[in-house]
Amino acid sequence: MNDDIKTVSTSVTYNKPAIWHPVIDFLLVGGGSVLGGIALIIWFTANQDWVNQFDRFSDEGEFKDMGQFWLFWILTLLVTFPHILASYRILYRSKANVKKYRWSTIYAPCILLGLCIVTLLALVPPDDTSQDVRAQYQTVVNSNSGLATYVIAGLSIVNVVVLGWHYNLQGWRMTAAFAVMHGIQFSSREQRMIQSGFVAMVFTHAVLFLAWSPLIRMGFFSTWIPIMTLGLPILGGIAFILGGLGFYAAHQRTGKRIPINAITPWCASFFWYYLVTQYHYVFGIAVVVQVAHALQYLSFSNRIERNLQLASNSRAGVLKPVLLMLFLIVCSYLVFIVPSVLIVTNNWPLQLLFGFNLLVIVVNIHHYFADCELWNPLNREMRQTLFSHLKEH
Repeated sequence: MNDDIKTVSTSVTYNKPAIWHPVIDFLLVGGGSVLGGIALIIWFTANQDWVNQFDRFSDEGEFKDMGQFWLFWILTLLVTFPHILASYRILYRSKANVKKYRWSTIYAPCILLGLCIVTLLALVPPDDTSQDVRAQYQTVVNSNSGLATYVIAGLSIVNVVVLGWHYNLQGWRMTAAFAVMHGIQFSSREQRMIQSGFVAMVFTHAVLFLAWSPLIRMGFFSTWIPIMTLGLPILGGIAFILGGLGFYAAHQRTGKRIPINAITPWCASFFWYYLVTQYHYVFGIAVVVQVAHALQYLSFSNRIERNLQLASNSRAGVLKPVLLMLFLIVCSYLVFIVPSVLIVTNNWPLQLLFGFNLLVIVVNIHHYFADCELWNPLNREMRQTLFSHLKEH
């Protein structure tokens, strides 16, 4: 046993250890999505005909537009988009941050934007330009030729696959954060055992995406992906057992009960992918997982904002955080919704719609860079800010 780890694990403790409140934390970091998901499973089982209206594909075999379902659209606008902008606000809030995190604040976005510009310069419109701009866009994307097609396909694959890493890396950091708040520092062995579950879900995310993407038509993927898919329950089961043993080992070593909110993000990750696997044909399942992840993120980013506010004014009220959230929602609407509507409604040039869609993809990818920088365990300043509302004793 590592005596240093044991000392840290038993010496650090906080008064009222929570990000907001234990119950609110439980709901935001995964408990709400698990309870809501269980309710969905019960409802789906008893109302299969109702579920069929949310089939991912239309009768013509085309992927449905999210705009057809107002609830999904509203949830995405109110929760998913703001969580992306919240990370930008934290990352670019000061010149010191820009200098400190140059790779994430300057180099990565410049590389991504440069790729977008080159792609737009190389974009070749379809022969039939009499079609509306959406039809032209689909023609280019589905042509399987040309730089623009390959770039947007490649970035889309990177976006979705890395998304699994993003979800689960955040889940692990939340598990570790709640453990630290309760005076538990996992040993290296315990970390590996618990992290095995998150890593298994990253692999699950990538395999499921490839299984449901057009790439499955290629010989290599059509042979190996179905085999990998059959092995996912076994992989998940082994990782679940290892993680459980990791939590138990930490309890035995420290003599402390593992807080429920440290276990919740870990359990939620398994549950999300179970839900997606069982109901992959239901369009809204992906939105449910996106919203659940965004709520996790917002609970921590809003805590950072609140603690920074309290650091400058210990008697600050709650009006500013509320206004900030409303500001993020309005900005999300202006950035992610309005341009697309204007371009399609006015049938503006294809380059504008292509550029907008590229920008949305690269913003998502860059968000992962920002997340890795901000919530890195080695980022001592951010960790201190996150816990500054707690008092050691």
